[in-house]
Parts: sequence; structure tokens; C-alpha cells
Amino acid sequence: MQTEQWVKVDEPEEEREEEADGKILSEILKHDIYGQLLEHPYVVRKIEDLVRRRWLTLATSGGINFSSFMAQPCPELGKLEMCIPELPQGEYVGFRYPIRDRNDLQIWTNKHIKGLN
Repeated sequence: MQTEQWVKVDEPEEEREEEADGKILSEILKHDIYGQLLEHPYVVRKIEDLVRRRWLTLATSGGINFSSFMAQPCPELGKLEMCIPELPQGEYVGFRYPIRDRNDLQIWTNKHIKGLN
């Protein structure tokens, strides 16, 4: 099952802008048969801006985004068990961030228990 099917992903305005700019630039460069637009100020500025934004995103977010959940103890669940009805039943990797050592990674089992949210 794809992540997008069960987790609502909010795409920030800046990401939509970056994607639109990338599409415009790719169309411009695809149709520039002789490479004359590679040094055009608009194209150079847009490429520099895309690279700057990509490096900034990588520097601040680590390049990987995770969906996060917070839980509280429940007597109906055993050790390393969780109940998240929005996720399919099964095993999931749980971790704290930042990961310091191997003990920060754990395998959790999602169980659907009627009445628990």
C-alpha cells in the first residue's frame, strides 16, 4: 500500500512553486535545440534559484520526510503494540529522531482493536 493512500500529505506552497519552475525550465530547455537559452538571464536565475532551494531543503530537512505519530500507553495493548486504525494492520518500524544508536529503532505491531483510536 502506498503511503499517500493513508496519510494526508500537505504539499507546501514552495514545493509547488519549485515543481512548476522545474517544469517550465525543462520545457524551455527541451525546445532549445541549439542551446542558445542556457545563458539567458531568466534561465540562469531560475536554475540558480532551484538549486538554492533544493540545497536549503536538503540542509534543513535531511532530504527525507517522515509521517509522525504520538502515542500514549493503553492497558489493552502489549509491549511494542499500537492501535492506529488509519494504518493497515502489520509491523512498522518505529524510531525516535534523531537516531542515536540501534536501540532507537524498534518494530511495532499495529493491531486494530474496536473502540480504540
